[in-house]
Amino acid sequence: MNKRSVWTVIVVVGGLTLASLGGRPAEAGDKAGKLKFEIYKDKKSEFRWRLVGAEGAAVALSGQGYTTKQSCKDGIESVKKNGSSEKAKFEVYEDKGKQFRWKLLATNGNNIASSSAGFKTKADCEAALASLKKGLATATVEELKE
Repeated sequence: MNKRSVWTVIVVVGGLTLASLGGRPAEAGDKAGKLKFEIYKDKKSEFRWRLVGAEGAAVALSGQGYTTKQSCKDGIESVKKNGSSEKAKFEVYEDKGKQFRWKLLATNGNNIASSSAGFKTKADCEAALASLKKGLATATVEELKE
């Protein structure tokens, strides 16, 4: 999957009025705002999650592996709770490639979620993040077959 499709999905998921690439207007479809956590096993047989948008592209990643499925589910609940809270601590930063990304920090300062794609401008990243926050609390969870 190319970066452009990931960025476009972030826009559709959030229902933004400005696309993350090139400032083009974006259309928010009927599925806008519907997010889903997918639980899967990685190559090391650890459980991980990814947050996908309405079109199936990842918009956020766990960034760590969990030894049990339950601990992965607990991690998802932490992201849902912390990310949709008024006190949520998101950091927006510029990566080595000069693109803007976000990460969600738990109350202990640990990174518990990260954007899966970079954004051309800080404003685009912040706009996508604001829309993402609205859908976190109602995101569903699906366990993928191994």
